[in-house]
Amino acid sequence: MLPNFLIIGAARAGTTSIYHNLSQHPEVFMSDRKEINFFNHHWDRGLDWYRSFFSAYAGQKMVGEASVRYTFPYPAADKIAERIAEALDHPRLLYIVRHPVDRTYSHYWHNRNTLQREDGPFEQAIEERSVYLGTSCYFQRLSPYLRYFSPEQICVLIFEEFFADPEEGLRTIFRFLGVDSSFVPRGADVKTNVAWTPRSRRLHSFYVHWFSQKTRLRQFLEPLIPHHLRARLRNLLRASYGQPGVPPMSVETRERLLDYFRPENDKLAEFLGRDLSLWDS
Repeated sequence: MLPNFLIIGAARAGTTSIYHNLSQHPEVFMSDRKEINFFNHHWDRGLDWYRSFFSAYAGQKMVGEASVRYTFPYPAADKIAERIAEALDHPRLLYIVRHPVDRTYSHYWHNRNTLQREDGPFEQAIEERSVYLGTSCYFQRLSPYLRYFSPEQICVLIFEEFFADPEEGLRTIFRFLGVDSSFVPRGADVKTNVAWTPRSRRLHSFYVHWFSQKTRLRQFLEPLIPHHLRARLRNLLRASYGQPGVPPMSVETRERLLDYFRPENDKLAEFLGRDLSLWDS
C-alpha cells in the first residue's frame, strides 16, 4: 500500500501534533514513522522500501505520511513534487504554514535546544544557512507542487488559526480527506515540540541523548505510552530542567524579517484568496 495523502510541511508548524492526531482516526492510517523523507533523501531505495512503512495497513480509507523536508528549500525542489506525482495516484497534500518570522525563529531554537545543531546567534544562523528563511517562503515552496497538482489537491492551513481551535482545525483536515469529521482525537489540544530553553547544559545533553534521539530506551518506551500522554510527559520533563519559551528576538531583527517576508506573504495571500494581515507584525 502507498499513501494517498501527505503532510508536506512546514517544519515547526504543528505537523507532529497533526500527524499523531490523524493516526488516531479510525479511517486514517499513518505510516509508523514520521519523517520518512522518501521523495527527497531515499528515492533511490525504491517504492518497495517506501511501501514497507505502510505494511500494517488494515483497510483504512486514507493512508498518509508526514515529512516536513518535502518543503525545504532544496536546489532540486521540483524533483520532489515530480516524484510524488509519479509515484502516487492523485494524492492530497496538507501544508501547514505559520507566521514566517515566528516559524524561522522556532526552527533555529529547535535546532539549538533540541538537536544541538546551533551554537551561534540567530542572526548569524539565518545568514549562513538558507534553510531557515527559505522554508518560511511558503509560496516559493508551494510553487513546484502547483506544477504537478491541482489546487483542489492541496489544503493550506494557517498554524495560528488551527491551534486557536484545534478541534475545528482537525475537522477541516478530516473534511479535506473525506473522513468522518465528527471524530475528536484524545489530546487534540496538546501541543508537541513546544519551544523551551534549558537551564542546564549538562542535564540538557542527558535529555537529548536518552529521550530526544532514537535510543533503545525511547524505542522501548514509545509503544507503551499513547502519544497524547507522551507529549504531556515530554513537556513535564522539559519543565523540570528548562523553562517555556525562548529569549525574545531583537526588535531590529524582527522588523527586518517582516520586511523580507512581506512579498512572499502577499503572493500566498493572493493564491489563497484570503487576508494574511495576522502576519504583519
